[in-house]
Amino acid sequence: VFRDVLRAVEERDFPTETIKFGPERMYIDCWVKKHTYDTFKEVLGSGMQYHLQSNEFLRNVFELGPPVMLDAATLKTMKISRFERFSGLSGVFASQSS
Repeated sequence: VFRDVLRAVEERDFPTETIKFGPERMYIDCWVKKHTYDTFKEVLGSGMQYHLQSNEFLRNVFELGPPVMLDAATLKTMKISRFERFSGLSGVFASQSS
C-alpha cells in the first residue's frame, strides 16, 4: 500500500478500481474515495453492495445519484442460485482438507 501511495504522490498516478454492485459500477479514482469506501466497507461488511444499491446517504457520499429501480424479473436474473454459490466453493474446501 505504501508503494502505491508513494507512486501516486510522486507520479500523480492513482490505480483506478471498479466496484460492481448489481447492474451498476462505481469507479474509485482517488485516495479520498478509496479511504471512504474502505471505511464504509469495514463497518458494513457483507452488506456494502446492498447499501451501495439502496442507501441514499451512501449513494450521495459516492455521488451515485438516486437508487436504480429494477423490476422483479431483472432482480431474479441477477441472483445466482444456491447451487451456483456453493459449487464454486467445493474446490476450496477440498483443497483445505488435504
